Amino acid sequence: LVPVMIIGTCLVCKNKLRKAYIKLVPEPTEEVIANLPRDNFGRTPEMNDEIVPMPEYLKGNLPPKDQEFYFVRFLCLRVHPLKLTSAYILSGNFPNRHELLFWFDKQGVCFMTGIMQAVSVVLTLWITVIILHYVPLLNDEWKWLGILATAAAVLIWLFMACYLLPETLRLFMLTTKIEMKKDRTVIQSVITNEKHQKAQTMVRIYRQFKMIYRDRYEEGPGRQKLEEHIKTFTEEVFSFVEDSGLVSIEDLETLIALCGIYLEDDELRLFAKECCPDENKCITLEGFQYAVSEYLKSARLRPHLIVSKILNTYFEEQRGRQMEDISLEELKQFFNDYGWHFTEEDTEDFLWEARFVLEDIGSVKVSEVAGLVRNHIEAYAK
Repeated sequence: LVPVMIIGTCLVCKNKLRKAYIKLVPEPTEEVIANLPRDNFGRTPEMNDEIVPMPEYLKGNLPPKDQEFYFVRFLCLRVHPLKLTSAYILSGNFPNRHELLFWFDKQGVCFMTGIMQAVSVVLTLWITVIILHYVPLLNDEWKWLGILATAAAVLIWLFMACYLLPETLRLFMLTTKIEMKKDRTVIQSVITNEKHQKAQTMVRIYRQFKMIYRDRYEEGPGRQKLEEHIKTFTEEVFSFVEDSGLVSIEDLETLIALCGIYLEDDELRLFAKECCPDENKCITLEGFQYAVSEYLKSARLRPHLIVSKILNTYFEEQRGRQMEDISLEELKQFFNDYGWHFTEEDTEDFLWEARFVLEDIGSVKVSEVAGLVRNHIEAYAK
């Protein structure tokens, strides 16, 4: 009797939650999936209204509270139907559309929680009784039939504990957390954190683009005119570290920190290369001034310009002509060729973001990729 009661309770709850879930989230039919846009970049929610159907629980109108035409008869009285709900009876407030999907409307979540807890406790007691009581009893009285009965009971328990109850709990979590009992502060925090993580990935990607740009298009020491303020403060910080005119490469991090510049390890290596150290691993004032000038110059360049320049130059060298549209595979090839600059995780995240600006033909403009980086850099700064 106990297994029948538990299975019956779980099946009834699962069926109820399944119906509530279908009303909350429209099922993805083949027509909906076929019409979903591949490019959701910059689309407003109104643009998808004709593609994604409205959930069932939002359709129709709730009966107005001041029109007796919608009232129902209850104990010789005509009352508003929502006044018969547990939410109105217990708290004096009408339930919302989501709460009406559950038994006892506003109290439905607590009621369902109690059922799930009771089923979990009964399942625990049931397997305990089987192991401690029925296993020795059935083996002594029924022999092989007892072993088969015990095995059947254990299999039923495993079905309940490993499939039916978890599936019911999954539907319970989906139907109750979609709109009810949600903490908007936590949701906003998660969204902000996701945006921050994406922006950080783009910042790391853009930092490598800047390093490639500086490595390919640097003019070399002595070939550019240094700005006066750069000459002044680099001479000052250089003299703080060493008076002999040469500074060891090991003191470079301290030297640039005095300039207010803090670099990651990969940026520090490029900066050291631009300082043009001699065979004794020492750098001169001229080399240091050049490296600082290159760093500040790249910081003033627009992200869109740097990314566009690098991609256009790369594909022009590979294809022999300038390309406005590139495919995702060609973009992957670029990252593979510069694999020593980019980490695998950052590359995968960037390519995933690039999918959202792909057109139906499967290609993307170089300017759109550059715009994607620029937008994330600007968002990160904000």
